[in-house]
Amino acid sequence: MIEINNLTFAYERGKPILNGLNIHVPDGSIYGFLGMNGSGKTTSIRNILQLLKPQSGTIQVNGNEISNNSPSQRKHVGALIEAPSFYGHLDATDNLHIHSKFYGVGRNRIKEVLDIVGLTPHIKKKTRKYSTGMKQRLGVAIALLHDPKLLILDEPANGLDPKGIIEMRTTIQQLQDMGKTVMLSSHLLPEIEKVATHVGILHQGKMAFQGTIEELQNVKEKDLSLSLKVGQPQKAIEILAAGKSISKKHDLLSIEISKADDIPPIISKLVTAGVDIYEVKKVENNLEELFLTMTHEEKENAHSHA
Repeated sequence: MIEINNLTFAYERGKPILNGLNIHVPDGSIYGFLGMNGSGKTTSIRNILQLLKPQSGTIQVNGNEISNNSPSQRKHVGALIEAPSFYGHLDATDNLHIHSKFYGVGRNRIKEVLDIVGLTPHIKKKTRKYSTGMKQRLGVAIALLHDPKLLILDEPANGLDPKGIIEMRTTIQQLQDMGKTVMLSSHLLPEIEKVATHVGILHQGKMAFQGTIEELQNVKEKDLSLSLKVGQPQKAIEILAAGKSISKKHDLLSIEISKADDIPPIISKLVTAGVDIYEVKKVENNLEELFLTMTHEEKENAHSHA
C-alpha cells in the first residue's frame, strides 16, 4: 500500500530530518509507525500526504508514485493529523456535511461514517460539548468520508483517557476488518503492540526496525530481565547465583534472562528452597531501550563489516 525508498527531507540545508528513509506498509495491515517525539514521524506523514515535497527518493501509494498536487492519488488516502478542529456550535452531522461538499459525497455516507466511528448516539450534540475521544473519532469520520483505501492517523491516542484509548483502538480494528490499511503513528509502544500487525521504528531519520509484530516481540525478548520481590533475598541469590547476573535492592531482585522460558525454572527453584515470593514481573525493553539495543547492534554490524 505504501512504498517509500531512500526518502530525504531537511527543513535546513545540511540538517536532514529524514535520511534515506525506507518504509513498507503492506496492504490490509495496521502499521504502527513508532518514534520518539522529534524523530521525524510527522514529517514523513506530511511527505506521504503531499503537504511537503520530497527532496529525494520515491513514495508510492496504492502502486502509484505520488507527485505534487495530484487529486487522483489523494482520493485513496484519508488522514487525521494532529488535533481535529470543528465548528463547535454545529453537531456532528452538520460538521460532516460541510466536509462532504468538498469530497462530493451524499448524506447517506455521513450516516455510514458516524456509525463506523460509534458517534450515532451523539449526532444531535454540539461538538463543543464532545469529549477529546469523541472529537478524535469525529476526525476519523471526516477522514473516512470519501471511502479511502488508506487511513493515516497521527498520534490518535494523544490526550485520551483510558476509555477513549480503548474506543479508538476498537475503531482502528474495525477499519482493518473493512479492508482498510491503517498507518498509525505513535510514541507509545504498549498501545501500538495492542493493535498493530506490522511495526516500523524511526530513529534519527532512518528505520531502526521494520517487520511484523511477532518479529518485534523477538527483538524485545533480547536483554529481558525478571523482577522478583522475595522474603529472603540473600538466600535467593545463593540459590540462583550460578550463571545468573543478579542485582539486589532491598527485597527486590533483578535477574537477567535470555527468554521468557527461563522464568518457570527460576520460580520452581525458589519455591522448592522455601523462599517466599511476593511479586514476579517480566521486564521487557521499552521504546527508548529498544532504540539503544537496535542502534548498538547497527554499530556492531558496521564494525564487523569494516
